[in-house]
Amino acid sequence: SNATISGTATVSAGQVTGPIRVLTIGTGLVDAGFGWHADTTIFTGSSAVFPDSLSGSVHLQGADTLTHSFTALGQLAVDGAGALTVNGHVLVADSSLTIASSGLLRMTNAADSVDVHGGFSVSSITASSGAMTAGTLVLRGGFAQVSGSGLNFAASGSHRTVFAGTAAQAASFQSPGLSSSHFQDVTFDNAAGVTLSSPMASAGSATILAGNVTGATSNVATIAGNLVDASNSRWHVDTTYFTGSPVLPDSFSGSVHFQGATTLAKALKVLGAVAVDGGGVFTLGGHPFTVTGTFSLAGSGQLVMSNAADSMDVGGPFTVSSITSSGTGLSAGVLVLRGNFSQVAGSGLNFSATGSHQTILAGAAAQSVAFQNPALTSSHFQDVTFANAAGITLGSNVAVSGTATVSLGQVSGTARTGTIAGGLVDAGYGWRADTTVFTGHPALPDSVFGNVHIQGADTLAKAFRATGTLAVDQSGMLVVNGHPLSVAGAMTVANSGRFVMTNPADSVNVGGAYTAGGASSTGDLTAGKLVLRGNFAQLANASGDFAPSGTHLTVFAGTAAQSVAFANPGAAQSHFQDVTFDNAAGVALTSNAVAVGTATALAGNVTGVAKAATIGTALVDASNTRWQVDTTVFSGTPVSLPDSIHSNVHFQGALTLAKALRIVGGAYVDGGTGTLTVGGSITVTAATGAVSVLGGGASDDYAQIGHGGFEAASGLHAGGVYVGGNISVTGQTVLVSGGT
Repeated sequence: SNATISGTATVSAGQVTGPIRVLTIGTGLVDAGFGWHADTTIFTGSSAVFPDSLSGSVHLQGADTLTHSFTALGQLAVDGAGALTVNGHVLVADSSLTIASSGLLRMTNAADSVDVHGGFSVSSITASSGAMTAGTLVLRGGFAQVSGSGLNFAASGSHRTVFAGTAAQAASFQSPGLSSSHFQDVTFDNAAGVTLSSPMASAGSATILAGNVTGATSNVATIAGNLVDASNSRWHVDTTYFTGSPVLPDSFSGSVHFQGATTLAKALKVLGAVAVDGGGVFTLGGHPFTVTGTFSLAGSGQLVMSNAADSMDVGGPFTVSSITSSGTGLSAGVLVLRGNFSQVAGSGLNFSATGSHQTILAGAAAQSVAFQNPALTSSHFQDVTFANAAGITLGSNVAVSGTATVSLGQVSGTARTGTIAGGLVDAGYGWRADTTVFTGHPALPDSVFGNVHIQGADTLAKAFRATGTLAVDQSGMLVVNGHPLSVAGAMTVANSGRFVMTNPADSVNVGGAYTAGGASSTGDLTAGKLVLRGNFAQLANASGDFAPSGTHLTVFAGTAAQSVAFANPGAAQSHFQDVTFDNAAGVALTSNAVAVGTATALAGNVTGVAKAATIGTALVDASNTRWQVDTTVFSGTPVSLPDSIHSNVHFQGALTLAKALRIVGGAYVDGGTGTLTVGGSITVTAATGAVSVLGGGASDDYAQIGHGGFEAASGLHAGGVYVGGNISVTGQTVLVSGGT
């Protein structure tokens, strides 16, 4: 039957057997000859004496400390209120070892060695914190931490658990976590492999010496220390969290989360997805880092690439949602992306590359780029290269604080703006963003697709073509520098923008409307030729925002009718220098206009209903019919006039006619200094025409008619008229009142 021994049981000779019998011993068992063969032995006292080995099942329910090595040939349990201290000795459980009830296994000596040949199970309601700080626990069967205290297996210090079975093993935790139950250091040395049947945590390092360690999708491993795998192929846990500063193998599979401060000491390849999240900081440290899956920067995570040798290659999508600014963390190295790029919620500066950092988009399939906070002062690339034959789509506006290079494929962006502080290198015309804004001193390609804004100081180094519109705005300045500039659409100079043409070789051709509304252009438009094929408008931003001088020439050469409008027309304000009208469909002045040099009408009519055109040097109209502005004012001494002018004409300088002049309109000598000397003949033929001398005496305006004839179909008004030839008045009366 079952029996209870309150003191010590001694076997001095023979055997004590008890199949299916439980013998409870209080103080100890003395059995030098291995004669004790009870089916189950329970030790209830403290500091019990044990033989070297004991058959059957053994339960330790007191506070016991080993004084020598002990082998349990059957099942071993530390249960009840038991506590077993290994005390620097070897404890072998030939079968299983169970820590149950309020039981506690204490391993605090570096020499402690516990070897369990069967399963190891912990269900104690007692926390093991501080009880498993040293020694080695060798498991040759399964490991299970089940119900009880969430800290009933909480190893620390230098404690190590070794999986060393010969058949496949499994490990499971009901309460896994670095602040719950976990291994300290754990070694996997089983050629048949170990499977994590639940999440697992190691507060120290995990080492794989033999076999594979596997874990399904939900069974993550959290490692606070290193992962050691000399084979670089045995770790196959689906997801691994590193919370410390680990030393890593060259390669391992599965998804990885870096949540501590990780600095690579050598090249690393992860055959899966990588996330730097929690409060993780991941530093490449001058080494290559390859991710075959996705990469995400989340939580408070930071990616540090500050070494020129840093090289990161991501095979899947790259996503940034960290709430932490990247600061100077992305200042060097090369980031190669083969999937989509997304900067989403989080800090507006969570991807703000600087220095010499370069991002290369080099996927084999089509890629996309999207920023939630795109700006040079927010998230942006430093240098970026687009090298994808399948093409890259801008899913948002994008900012580049360095140089953007398109080496392969096209970069398309419908209704998207690319802001580039450096240059655009695009030999194959692959850049297809709708709008491109240059804010620095860019090197430009031969041609840029779409609309272009120059907001920095740019000097052309070669011919340049904008296939859309061109704007020189904000505080931008564009210097043509002796090269051809072609704009397929409209061109605008706005805000404080400056457009500079000072080289005689400057050649600008604008296919759409031209709007001048920038800073004063005094001294900026002194040479070259500006050909306009759309309308011209000068806005009231600065009164001299279109004030060419020198040899500058503006040519109107559209195929449809064009218009000219000045908000501030004047020789001292906005005006043309020389202007040529070469449009068969005609050009209409919708405001007064000034040409301080020569106005030439080559094709089509130049009209201006109720508008005045002031000309400084000459009016050239070989047809004698194309100039049809209502009023024409010659402010100086014109060196050339056509034979006929269809306009009311005001002479405000000193003019001597060298040939006959026919004015279809009125002729006026005014302005206070006007002088008209007719050496040939002057004919005024319009029904309302008149020669008016608007002065009062010899010191004012006068018309002097020399040896030619003078004809007027209307009247001669007050002032002095000196006639050296004939006066013929048709249908009027000659009346000289108060004059000569």
